[in-house]
Amino acid sequence: MEDLNKFLRTRNSFSMNSERWARIQQSPGWVRDSFIGVDHFSEPDGSLEVVEYMLARSCWDGQKRDEFQLSLLLDCGRAESAEVDYGGGSYHRPAIGGQFMMSDITTINKIQGDGPFHSIAVIFSREQFLSQAGEFTDDVIPTLEPLLTRSFRDDVLEVMIKGLVNSYRKGESDRRVNLDSRLRDISLRLVQLAGNARAGLDDGERFTSVEIQKVVEHVKANVASDLGVEDLAKEAGLSSGHFRRLFRQTTGMSPKQYLTLARIEMAKRLLRESSAPVAEIAEQCGFSSRSHLHTEFRRLLAINPHEYRKNR
Repeated sequence: MEDLNKFLRTRNSFSMNSERWARIQQSPGWVRDSFIGVDHFSEPDGSLEVVEYMLARSCWDGQKRDEFQLSLLLDCGRAESAEVDYGGGSYHRPAIGGQFMMSDITTINKIQGDGPFHSIAVIFSREQFLSQAGEFTDDVIPTLEPLLTRSFRDDVLEVMIKGLVNSYRKGESDRRVNLDSRLRDISLRLVQLAGNARAGLDDGERFTSVEIQKVVEHVKANVASDLGVEDLAKEAGLSSGHFRRLFRQTTGMSPKQYLTLARIEMAKRLLRESSAPVAEIAEQCGFSSRSHLHTEFRRLLAINPHEYRKNR
């Protein structure tokens, strides 16, 4: 009964704006009836759709589109796994929160399973993915095929997807500015995960979520300090070279990139929540100078700190 009450509370939190989701309105009635709750967001040009939803059962409208869909299972009301075939063979997705499925909508053959399922889906065109991911693959056409034949977990990608949903739900003033950056991060992470799967890397060759969390907490507690890779490697109990390799394999970014992103996120928060001068915020966030913050802010967000504060 408690599980039922939990799902009812979740269902009541949805805005039920499925009428804005054109593909559902154009679907057969049984597909529309499978949706218990929907929060749908999209870009005006149709380049991206982000949906948090609850399903009574797995469903597919039968239409094959030149798109990718990345779905994250948040919760499931049944113990049975779902059976899917996205063109690479049939497999079962465990009924456990945190499971991802990557689908190429041009090759879907089967989706079967009883819910209720509470999930997030990010739907983007193949062209958009190739454009974003191609920046990181040295002119090699990126492929996600290894992710189409299994479900998978990834703490980093989960944080990215939930952050994308929250940016839409909160109506963040900088969401549009940050969208390309978010999609690049997601595309890069997917390429990295596909590469790991193709190479057959096992969990022993990556950090565990607990190990990563230890490093993350150390960064948060010391973000204003002159942190270096050596400091983080020491915290993880590894040599600098080994730490760099494992960190990139686990997160899809270098330790230096992560430090910069952590400092930028702290700067964004201070710009929103305080009236402190930008130079003071730069110092509090571990940047060497006001101009250093300005440079990194514009490089990552395509906007300077003053503009961000003005539009917050």
